[in-house]
Amino acid sequence: GELAIRKDRVRAANRTYMSWRANPLETQKSTSLREVQEELRGGFDSLVVGGTLHPLLLVPTLVKHLNPSSPFVVYSQCHQPLLETMEALIKEDCCMDMQIAETWMRDYQVLP
Repeated sequence: GELAIRKDRVRAANRTYMSWRANPLETQKSTSLREVQEELRGGFDSLVVGGTLHPLLLVPTLVKHLNPSSPFVVYSQCHQPLLETMEALIKEDCCMDMQIAETWMRDYQVLP
């Protein structure tokens, strides 16, 4: 059922190659899986995750590649995937001071 669907999505994500444009005038370059793995070994200073894929499939693995004290943000249109991801990260005891916030939350200053 749902577990099989998640496993299929993980397999699809694992088959996806990262690509980028070093120069906008150059053609897009695909990288090999080995190049991606080498890039991940170096660690990251921050992480931003957003998309239609369930964040629980990506975030716990990617957070392990963050340098110590690095910030990360996970965006989802629904709160349930965020809660499930946060619960998994709490169980792994790999993150601290996590918060879930509304994207429309605004601080207001009241003047006298």
